[in-house]
Amino acid sequence: MPVTRNKPDSCLQNSAYRCMFVEYIKDVTTNAKMMDKLFENGNNYVDEVIRPLLPNANFVMFNQNKYSLFELEQLRNSIYDRPLDNDALFLHFTSVTKLLEIIRSKTIRMSDFNSFKDGFELSFANNNLVENISDFQDFKSCSFAFSMCEDIEKNRQNEYMWNEYGDKHKGVIIRFKLDKKKSVFYKFHLGRINYRDNEKIEEIRELRTRHYNFVNKYGITIENLDNIILTVCSMYKKTIPFKQENEIRLLAYIPKMENQIHSIHTNQTYPIKSKYNSGKNLIEYFFELELEYENENKKCLLPSLSIERIFLGKKLIGEIGLKIDKILQHEFQNSFGRKIIIDYELM
Repeated sequence: MPVTRNKPDSCLQNSAYRCMFVEYIKDVTTNAKMMDKLFENGNNYVDEVIRPLLPNANFVMFNQNKYSLFELEQLRNSIYDRPLDNDALFLHFTSVTKLLEIIRSKTIRMSDFNSFKDGFELSFANNNLVENISDFQDFKSCSFAFSMCEDIEKNRQNEYMWNEYGDKHKGVIIRFKLDKKKSVFYKFHLGRINYRDNEKIEEIRELRTRHYNFVNKYGITIENLDNIILTVCSMYKKTIPFKQENEIRLLAYIPKMENQIHSIHTNQTYPIKSKYNSGKNLIEYFFELELEYENENKKCLLPSLSIERIFLGKKLIGEIGLKIDKILQHEFQNSFGRKIIIDYELM
C-alpha cells in the first residue's frame, strides 16, 4: 500500500507566498492601467473642454471625479488673468474707519460672495446654467475676493468710486503694493473682471456644451461642472453700472472641509471666520489676509501685499485732515514700525 507523504510546512508557505505575490502583481497591473486611463481621460477633458477657454489649464488629478480650476494657476494667460510680471500697485477705496481697522489688525478682509454689495454676483453670468442650487450656495460661501483697481490717475479721480466706496470724498484710497517675489498664488488668483451687457455669455455656454459632449463621447462622469462654471462666472459683472469700477479681483477658493490656510514652515493657520448678517439672515464668511509679513518662518501660501501710500479724500482738508493724518501716522507706526506717505486727492 503506497505511503502518502505530507508536504513540509515550508513548501506550503512558499506556495501561498507565490500565490499572494501573483495576485499582488495583478492588482498593481490593474491599478496602473486604471491610473493610465484616468490620466488619459483627464488630459482629454482639459484639451477638449477647458483649454479652449483657459489656454494655461493642465490636468493634475481628478479628486473623486471632480476637476478644480484653482490647481496650478489654471486661469493664467486667459481673459480672466491680470499678469504679474513685476511688483504691481493697486488702489482700494474705503472709509477712514475701515482704513484704521486695516492698519490696527495688519490685515485686509477677503469676503465671501454672500457679503458683496452687488446681490447678483455670480447670478449674472451664471444665467441659470448651474443646475444644483446647493452647489451655487456652497460656492458663494467658499469663494473669497478683495477688490482693487489699477494705480492710474484716471482711477484715482474716479467720481463713481469715490461716491460708492470712498465715503463721498470723506474716505481714502489705499495704494497697495503686491510683491511678486514673496507672493504664492496657491488657491489664489489675481484676475481682471470682464464686463458684459448681455447675461447670456457665449464662452460660458460653449464650455457647458463641450462638457456634455465630452461626457457623451467618453461615457465618464465629471461631477463638478457647476463649480467649474461658477469659477469662470466669478470673473464677470454687468457693464452698467459696474464697468466704472475697472476691477482687479484677488480671488480665493477655500473648501469648507479645509476651512483654513496652512503655513509652510510652522503649524500656524489662518482660519476662515464668520459673522451673522441679520439684514440678509445668513452667515457670511471671511478670511483675513496678513499684510507685510516678513518673517520667513511665517511664510504661507499667500499673496504678499503691503500699504505703499494713502490718499485722503478732498473733503478731508483743513484741521480735520491734519488730525486724521496725525492719527493715521501714529497707528501705522505702532503696527508696521514705519511712517507712511499720506497725500490728498487731487482737487
